[in-house]
Amino acid sequence: MLKKIAWLLAVILVFNSLAAMGASTDAAVIATYTAAFGNEQGVNNWYFCEFAGQTANELIMSDGYWHSPDHTGGPFLRSIELVPTDDLDIGYKFVSPEKGMVRLRGEAWLPYDTSKGTDGIKAVICKGKNEIWSGVATYGSPIKYDFVTSIKEGQELQFRINCNGSSSKDWSRWYPTVEYLALDYKPEAETNLYFQKKGDEYKQLEFDEALEGYPAGDGIAFISAEFVRPSDEYTMVRRYTTTALGRCRVQGMIAPTDERCGGTLVSVIKSGEKVWEQLFPEDEKGFFDVRMRVNPGEVIDVEVSPYAYTGYNYAEWSCDITESPGTFSACVASTSQKHTYSVLDEFSLGSLIGTEQGAGGVSVYTQKYARKIPMTYSSADKRWNSAVENDIGYVSAEAAHPGNHYDTVIEVELPKSGILRIDGDMLVSDVSDGVVSRIALNGEVIWSSRVGGERPVRWDEPYDVSYFNNTANVVAQVQEGDALTFTFNQWRKSTYDKVDISNVMLRYIEGNVLSQTTKWKLDRSIVVDTKAKSIRANGQTEGIEIFVKDGTTYISKAAALKYFPNAKSDGVITQNGAEYLPLRSTAEGAGKAVVWTADRLVIIHDGIPVLFGWAESSEIELALEGGVLFD
Repeated sequence: MLKKIAWLLAVILVFNSLAAMGASTDAAVIATYTAAFGNEQGVNNWYFCEFAGQTANELIMSDGYWHSPDHTGGPFLRSIELVPTDDLDIGYKFVSPEKGMVRLRGEAWLPYDTSKGTDGIKAVICKGKNEIWSGVATYGSPIKYDFVTSIKEGQELQFRINCNGSSSKDWSRWYPTVEYLALDYKPEAETNLYFQKKGDEYKQLEFDEALEGYPAGDGIAFISAEFVRPSDEYTMVRRYTTTALGRCRVQGMIAPTDERCGGTLVSVIKSGEKVWEQLFPEDEKGFFDVRMRVNPGEVIDVEVSPYAYTGYNYAEWSCDITESPGTFSACVASTSQKHTYSVLDEFSLGSLIGTEQGAGGVSVYTQKYARKIPMTYSSADKRWNSAVENDIGYVSAEAAHPGNHYDTVIEVELPKSGILRIDGDMLVSDVSDGVVSRIALNGEVIWSSRVGGERPVRWDEPYDVSYFNNTANVVAQVQEGDALTFTFNQWRKSTYDKVDISNVMLRYIEGNVLSQTTKWKLDRSIVVDTKAKSIRANGQTEGIEIFVKDGTTYISKAAALKYFPNAKSDGVITQNGAEYLPLRSTAEGAGKAVVWTADRLVIIHDGIPVLFGWAESSEIELALEGGVLFD
């Protein structure tokens, strides 16, 4: 009863707020923040930025104007004008100091008659990741706006100038204002569809303005665009219905607010069939990024459920679902998470970059084919530059940049033996078409990814089967004196290809290398060991008739029918009077994905192949060597 009374009072307050807003946008102004040119970032909560996709990158001050240190000829902002490029927007970021209702008003225009006849500029205002207003200005026709919206403490407003096609002669002006009004805060209802799910039953939820989200029927489970809490009774679902033939991308983040949450499961279901699932541990932030081909009218459900319900299953989250006729931009997804090993020693890759070649066992050079050309150190630039004429490759303590058709290479002579884990983000500008980054141990590649981009995909792929992940994550058994090599290669263009290496860590570890999520994935897979001649499924291990012939693994027909009863497979062979089927084609014929790892294991599972990548495979190989793959 008390809860119902509280909700009723909240509804009354909301109606009062609506009445206040409807009555006047001329409510008393209690605080005003206007963008003004200056020499410091963050003054009055304003930041000078360039924008790549949804990312705001803060500019630096140099020679009296704000510009990016990474983009020669890039966008810039000075006291009287903002100038975008064809690839990047320019403008301001405002970070809200408090929760409230704000009036946004202002004008963007092209001041010079040299802009006559151009395609003009597009002014855009975004709240968080969502565009809330836009308009086009041409010379002589400025674009004005004046509206009220809600804002939360810490939320960002982006005020962006876009080239609207071509950036030629796009010298523009815009001094936006944010005014806090004497109005009661009223959250905006979302347009997303949210459901509670129990068993196979779905119920669509209604927006609660007092809670700023969608509560489930048990009064515990909850979902909104920013937070999600499943319960022991209900899982929570965000639903999207596709509109066209093409590709659909589901991406987002889970960040538990309490280490006692017990873990979170996120599943992506297309037209009633689960295409992907991931465990996110209770004490780690994680990212998901799933892509698939879709037809018009297909229902995509993103379901959040507790791995173990503890009563503390509240998490921050985001979930963006987008469609495109072609490929999507760079992927950010978590794979192997939550480790229990001990760290014996650690250092960042950037910290190894000194001022002398070979110092500390580290060398940097430019390479093309088998030819290695040592880089030269520049004290003025504080970095190693390519010695090849007109080449732009370099290495610093912060970044590595590939050259024009030359690889940029960092080679480290390892100081001691042990188990080495290499992990960390290799961040690249959103406008880069990608950098092929590789890590090799004594010449053998142990990790590779096209960071900052993705490969083209075939039209007939059911969903993108290759992930390009910005996060390096791999373990390896190493010996003192081994050569660990980091190689950076341009994809198509080398423009904007600076790779941040400052977050890449090298850690000597001891203990169990298997992460919680890798164990979880193994428990949900069929694992065939060609050396031990065994198969493990549903927590049980048994012997199996199996052999490898001409690079193909065969299992007995009886075992194939037992584990893949609905599979259709060609290639039956007879040996010693018994029939055998090729394992890979049999499993794939049953709709499974197949991974070969550790030179002896065949891992068979449902879902997209990224379920087992470099991180998981390296952990499995080391654990198998120690004989502790399964508890």
